[in-house]
Amino acid sequence: MERIGRLADGPRHVLDAAAVVGRRFAVDVVRRVCRVDGELASWLGELERQDLVFREPDGDEMTFKHTLVRDAVYQSLLKARREELHERVAAVLEDLSAGRLAEATDAIADHYAQTRRAEKAVRYLALAGARSLALYSLGAAEARFRQTLDLLRAVPGCADEAFLADVLLQIARVHYFRCDFRSVIALVEEYLPRVEALGDTPRLARFLFEIGYEESIGYASMGLMWFHIHWAPHEPARQATVERLGRRAIEIAERLRDVWLRSKVLLALAIDAGIWGRLAEAERRSHRLLELSAATGDPRPKAMGLWATPTQRSSTPRRASGAR
Repeated sequence: MERIGRLADGPRHVLDAAAVVGRRFAVDVVRRVCRVDGELASWLGELERQDLVFREPDGDEMTFKHTLVRDAVYQSLLKARREELHERVAAVLEDLSAGRLAEATDAIADHYAQTRRAEKAVRYLALAGARSLALYSLGAAEARFRQTLDLLRAVPGCADEAFLADVLLQIARVHYFRCDFRSVIALVEEYLPRVEALGDTPRLARFLFEIGYEESIGYASMGLMWFHIHWAPHEPARQATVERLGRRAIEIAERLRDVWLRSKVLLALAIDAGIWGRLAEAERRSHRLLELSAATGDPRPKAMGLWATPTQRSSTPRRASGAR
């Protein structure tokens, strides 16, 4: 810092800009950020003589002698000056990357994120997330989309609701590729009222499609229950599987308020208990079907409950004797 403090204004100005660009910086970018040309070579030469930076073999880029040198310069900048330089760097990178913007989205996003230009930052952060998602880099993609979402919350109005919906759907894609469907549903349901208020049918359809994953899981679990009840060997592992699938399906049915799914699961559990001689449990399950019908006003659970009781009792002797 003593060496930096002895620098003339020109070299110090260049050093500040370079520190904002990063430990390794392109000479052309610094030239454009500082808006100098003829004197730049001598000022960079001075920084080399002071052993603060060195030139890379290709000559187009330079690097700080040590990352701590770059950090010291960067931290010495006042907040307003630092933001100003970040905005200049971002604008220069935008200009230099015209036509091949995808290559620079991460850098531009990082620079705009350090400014008050939230409307620019959210768009580049989302672009960077989409690029990572296209490469199946799920961790990087989620980090970028979460940054975008945090900034949208912190600076309301920096983007419209349609943009928010698209970012949320991108985050949902990350969860989908991880098979984390509960996170998909939780995310989408939280913002569903805002998407409905958009009046944008295509986006709303995509949101509702994402919510449908949990319903699919619930019905698949119920179908697997019936398979294990009728075809799997009668052993402790089979019973544990039926109960596990049943719990999952009922949890989903309760969240989705799906009376039909919940009824079919309770019926399966009642029949399974009855045909293997667990009559008390079977009658308890049947009674829950009757209670569900009374609570919801839906006659279907009642019909299932009334049908299950005689079916269980007529099946029990055959199963008890070992017949299949």
